Amino acid sequence: MQDGSYLSIPACMHNELAQPELLHTVDLPFTKAQYHVCTDQQWMMHFDHFFPKTVENDKCQNFGRCTYYINYMALTHVITKASLTRTRCALRDQFNQLVWVPYTQSDHMWSTGKMNGSQWKVLPHGASGGGPVITINPACQRELITLRMFDWPKEGKEEGKEE
Repeated sequence: MQDGSYLSIPACMHNELAQPELLHTVDLPFTKAQYHVCTDQQWMMHFDHFFPKTVENDKCQNFGRCTYYINYMALTHVITKASLTRTRCALRDQFNQLVWVPYTQSDHMWSTGKMNGSQWKVLPHGASGGGPVITINPACQRELITLRMFDWPKEGKEEGKEE
C-alpha cells in the first residue's frame, strides 16, 4: 500500500478488483472511512456533481482525471439538450442502484479530512476521524456498513501463480 492511501485493494490488483461492483456493496474497500447516510436531496446533489446538468458546470468540477467524466463531458458537447436530459435520466437510474459514492464537493471528488457532526460515522469503530469521506444511498439506510479488506499477494510469489 502506498503511504497515504486508504484503499484496501493491493496496488498490483487494482485493475482486477477495483470494479464498479464495489459501489454496489455495503463493504467499503478501505482501511479507514468516514460515512453518513444522505437524504434524497443530497443523493441527487452528488449525482449532479458526477453528471452536471449543463456543460458550463464542467469548469466547476475537478474530476478531469476520471475517464468517465472526460467521456461524459465530451458527450455533453455533441448531443442536444433533450438528449442530455434523457441520458441523465438513464444515468440517474443506474446511479440510484449504487450503495455508496464518494462524498463529492463542488471542487473535488475525494475528501479525506476529518468530518464533524453527529451524522458522520468512522470505520473502523473507535478510530479517530480522517479517511475517505463516503455518502450512503438513502435507500440503504438500514444496511450495516463495514470495511472490506482484500488479501494481499504473498511475497515471493508471482501474481496469479500458485506454489
